[in-house]
Amino acid sequence: MKILSDGRTTDQDVLKIGIIPKYTDFHASFDGESYNFFLNDIEDLSDCGEYEDRVIWVKVNKNGEIVSRNCVSSYKELPYNFSVGAAYNGDDILLAYENKGSYGNLISALLFSSDKDIQEKNQTIVTRRQSSQYDLDIAFDGTNYMAVWVEDTDDVEKIYGDIINESGKSLLETPFLISSGEINESQPSVAFNGNEYMVAWDQEKKIFGKRITTEGEIINSDTLIFNENAASSPEIVSDGSGYFLTWIKSYANSEEKMIFGMKISEKGEPLNPYPIEISESSSNYSKPEMIFDGENFFLVWMDNKNYVVFGKRISKNGLVLDNEDIPIVRGVPDNPKVIYNGEKYVVFSKSAEYIIIKTMSPIRKPQI
Repeated sequence: MKILSDGRTTDQDVLKIGIIPKYTDFHASFDGESYNFFLNDIEDLSDCGEYEDRVIWVKVNKNGEIVSRNCVSSYKELPYNFSVGAAYNGDDILLAYENKGSYGNLISALLFSSDKDIQEKNQTIVTRRQSSQYDLDIAFDGTNYMAVWVEDTDDVEKIYGDIINESGKSLLETPFLISSGEINESQPSVAFNGNEYMVAWDQEKKIFGKRITTEGEIINSDTLIFNENAASSPEIVSDGSGYFLTWIKSYANSEEKMIFGMKISEKGEPLNPYPIEISESSSNYSKPEMIFDGENFFLVWMDNKNYVVFGKRISKNGLVLDNEDIPIVRGVPDNPKVIYNGEKYVVFSKSAEYIIIKTMSPIRKPQI
């Protein structure tokens, strides 16, 4: 059903998908034919067995109709707010998620064709630890995938990574440590620039980065990108050579935040003398999500104070193209995601029972 977020039916670029079972997180992708949603579902559905928590794969066509729903995982002891990450290579989807097994916590991976049902037997255990693991992110290099996550060991948060092939199998004997592992490091984001990966993360309110080969070898020591003791939630995306990095800057004793960004060279070095101010004003913002459309970067974020999903375009050279924040969805949206389907930006957000899909041209502002 095509409707606006406030219930009106005049906007042909908005789809409201529901009612989808309750969930605490989701990952969205587009395979050229359908939208694929991987949901952290917390309801007890009869077609998924008697387990209370699981990962659900929901496929939705371009008309907003749910065409299939599959149980990806059904574990009795999944954490309430576990991490889900996915990457699409043009034919297959690699899904990684956190779960709890009989012998401790697991990072599991599943590789499957986007037009076929999932087979549980294809599951691969990436890592099995007693410690907590979360904040998953995945990138694809044209042949293999790199997964990164946070692992809490000895009361210290550390960034780990693994290389996974197109069969969904780990290529390394054990996951490798990316960050220093000496102080708390969290919220990793990974991107591939055509030659190597770069990972950015939050280290005690500073943003650090590190380059990694496609074989999982560390290229350089930690690079300090932003040092004001107020940064968090980094998001890094490549334009095919260099990168653009965004993060949230917080203000002391306040919920107000600003969104900043910076161009990063292919060598992982900051190219701007000062951070670029992206958000028009300060508010209680969520972590930005970002894509590159072949010409520009486009990022979206949630204003948790005014209940609006905003967006903004950034040129490949790091210039802000929109003078004002672009309002995309109003009402009670949350957890926005964005992809580029080759023609339009597709922005996803969620409410308690719905996923809202908004499509918009890269060269015009949506009207809401």
